[in-house]
Amino acid sequence: MGIQSVDWSYLVFQGIGDITRSGNILIKLLINYDETKNEYLYFDLTYDQFKELRHDLIKANDALKGKG
Repeated sequence: MGIQSVDWSYLVFQGIGDITRSGNILIKLLINYDETKNEYLYFDLTYDQFKELRHDLIKANDALKGKG
């Protein structure tokens, strides 16, 4: 069947984590990928990576809805 839309309820912004040696702020992001098992994937992303991921997800969601 494939992906029909991006369900934003699966993306949980967990908060700002540590600042790396290079000065990047790590953002904690978790994704609930299996609601029935309540299992999560955890990611440490820099702010730029977080912005890029958000942008890509919005583009994918728009394309799936026929806007892109």
